[in-house]
Amino acid sequence: MSPACATIDGRPLDLWLVERTGQVRIEGLYPLVLSDRWPENTALAWHRLRPRRQGQHVIVPLLVCPDCLDFGCTTLVVQQQKMADAVVWHRFGVCSSAHHLRLGQEVTWFDRAVSARFGLEAFGAAVQALQAACA
Repeated sequence: MSPACATIDGRPLDLWLVERTGQVRIEGLYPLVLSDRWPENTALAWHRLRPRRQGQHVIVPLLVCPDCLDFGCTTLVVQQQKMADAVVWHRFGVCSSAHHLRLGQEVTWFDRAVSARFGLEAFGAAVQALQAACA
C-alpha cells in the first residue's frame, strides 16, 4: 500500500478492488482517512486501520461515497487481521450500518474471494506516512 495516495501496487485502492472483485459500483469511492468532514468517522477509520493485537479481526472502513463522505451511503469495508509478521485483509464488502458505533455489524461481503497481505513493518510505515500526508 502506498502511503501518499492510498494505492496498492501502484493502483488506486478503488480500481485495485474493481479489478479483483468485479464490483464496478465501488469505482470512484473516496478513501475515508483523507476526509475531514466527519471527524468521528475518520477517527474510527484511523483507529481500526492501525492493528493492535495479534490475531484480532476488525472491520475497517476504507472507502466512502465521495459526495457524502460518511457512513450513510456506500461504505466499503475490509476484514483486517494482524498476524505475527503481517497484516491480512481477508475479505471486502459494503456495510449498511450508517452509525459509526455500529460499523461492521451489517456487511454484504463480495462473492469473489479477494485478500491482500502486507508485511507488518511496511504496513505500519505506510499507515504512518499516509497519516502524516493528511495532517
